[in-house]
Amino acid sequence: MQSIRPSSVKAATAASMSWRSCWAETVDGPEPAVRLRAGDMVIFPAGDANIIASAPGMRGAPDAAQYYRPVDRLLPFALTAGRDAAADRCRFVCGFLGCDTQPFNPLLEALPRIVRAPVSEASWQWVARLLDAAVDTAGQGSAGQEAMLTKLAELMFVEALRGHLERLPPDAHNWVAGLRDP
Repeated sequence: MQSIRPSSVKAATAASMSWRSCWAETVDGPEPAVRLRAGDMVIFPAGDANIIASAPGMRGAPDAAQYYRPVDRLLPFALTAGRDAAADRCRFVCGFLGCDTQPFNPLLEALPRIVRAPVSEASWQWVARLLDAAVDTAGQGSAGQEAMLTKLAELMFVEALRGHLERLPPDAHNWVAGLRDP
């Protein structure tokens, strides 16, 4: 029997679009790219390496160092990528939610490798305000800022999961579909 270890953490990454569109895909997965539009969230429940680009299959020269949090700043931090003036521009907020996956995590295992979840208009109003607040406070070093961002990641995950559940066919009978049962 496997033991539960604190080191058994998997990150479910998420991105929330605020305007325009882009494509999300896993780096090595067989799944096709998923188009994201304003108001969509995407989750990579298995923590797969992923790419968000303006077209499917786009790859730039990776510079992993730019994605690590600068040691002299708190989260969130801004990252500007793709300086092509002719390209469509989009704004998105990324985050992660770590969770213990040992000895197993049936929820994460039952989800597809890429979950695209449109956010309802009613939910988008409060989600957008929270995302704007997170971006606005970037770099201010406010007390409790990182704790608030952790809760924001949790709320984003739950809202994306709700959006995914709403898009499942009514006759779906799997572990994830069972979450629709009140």
